[in-house]
Amino acid sequence: MEATIASLEEEVTAAHKEKEEAISRNESLASELEALTEKLNISNAEVNVLQEDASRLVSFSSYISPVHQFL
Repeated sequence: MEATIASLEEEVTAAHKEKEEAISRNESLASELEALTEKLNISNAEVNVLQEDASRLVSFSSYISPVHQFL
C-alpha cells in the first residue's frame, strides 16, 4: 500500500512539473508572438509609407514628363 501511495505521489509530482513547464512555455510563446506581432505592425506601417511615396513619385513623374517635352 505504501509503495502504491509513493508511486502515485511521484506521478502527481511529475504531472505537476510537466504542467508548470507547459505553462512556462506557453507564456514564453505568448511573449514571442506579441513581439512578432509588433514587428509585423511596424513593417506594415513602413510598407504603407513606401507605397504612398511610390504613388507620389509616379504622380510627380507623370507631371514632369510633359514638361520635359517642351525643354
